[in-house]
Amino acid sequence: MSGYKSLEVDIYHDSNEARLASADEGVRITSIYAQDSRTIRVSWEFVAPHKYVQGYKVWYKRTSDPVSRLASITVNHPEANSFVLNSLEEFTQYDVFIQPFYKGVYGRPASVKRATTQMALPDGAPVILEAKFLNDTTLFVAWKGLNKDEENGPITSYEVRL
Repeated sequence: MSGYKSLEVDIYHDSNEARLASADEGVRITSIYAQDSRTIRVSWEFVAPHKYVQGYKVWYKRTSDPVSRLASITVNHPEANSFVLNSLEEFTQYDVFIQPFYKGVYGRPASVKRATTQMALPDGAPVILEAKFLNDTTLFVAWKGLNKDEENGPITSYEVRL
């Protein structure tokens, strides 16, 4: 029985030391950028190294969403310093922060940083309503534009091909 009590004391002592070590700023985001239309790479540095880091939580949400939509990915490697968030929405702004952890103890989170995924090709095409030659050098084309959910970024021009 004395072995169990010793183990309980060690776990309690370990958790308390981890809480104390994690109270100061521990992690800082050094860069965040969109790699393409569906991924964001976030890199960080561990500011105050100590032995009480088991891994990191990468927290993220669409900037426009309420706090209840916060999601996380667990990176179970204490020496990790970057992660790629994938399967994100095209041309969408995300808030991201990193938080170190050790067992059940979470350290102080990094400041929130923002990144916007890149634009992607539209999911649809405009619908041509009318197309006719007015004379030998002029073509008249009328179309219905894309729905907002099909754009995947701002539409800056259309290309008409014959």
